[in-house]
Amino acid sequence: IKYPCMFSHDTEAAAFTEIWRRKHTDFLYLTINTTIGGALVIDGKLHNGAGRISGTLEHMCLYPDGKPCYCGRQGCVEAYCSMGALLKDARVATLNEFFSKIEDGNAGFLQIWHNFLRNLAMAINNSIHLIDCDVVLGGLISLFLTDDDIELLQQYICEINSFSFYKPRIYLGIIAENVSAIGAAYHLIWDFLDHDKIFR
Repeated sequence: IKYPCMFSHDTEAAAFTEIWRRKHTDFLYLTINTTIGGALVIDGKLHNGAGRISGTLEHMCLYPDGKPCYCGRQGCVEAYCSMGALLKDARVATLNEFFSKIEDGNAGFLQIWHNFLRNLAMAINNSIHLIDCDVVLGGLISLFLTDDDIELLQQYICEINSFSFYKPRIYLGIIAENVSAIGAAYHLIWDFLDHDKIFR
């Protein structure tokens, strides 16, 4: 390739769309697609850490000896909080099929959905005990989450949080097709405009 190029994780690229719009400066970005990914933003900059693994919440262990993860370990957030995991538990092929059952009030599917939200709440709660920041949800899930779902997720976090006064701050990210590609383009535009380097 004769032009300047860069490599970026799709979740980090998507998180950059949130950096660009400047609605949040300190946040954990979770993109929940077939797989789940995380990116940590501090003071408006992506924070990768010394080993470049900061924000990779998908491999935080929720259940020791739990469901297998593609990383080779067991009990990872990925195995419980990705859309792939949700569809596998529900034994359906598409999110449209799953959420149509939710809209119909199917008790079995509602139970699966509430279990999913409880596991996601556990993952978020573990994270905010270490770094108290906004949490932005992106990816395919953002097309289906309702205000009631966000409130329920916040309720589940409050139920397991150690501090009774704590109010979690959960937001939906930008809803757009190809959000990772958009974020990657924003990154290059940012560099072109000669802003500070965003990767630490």
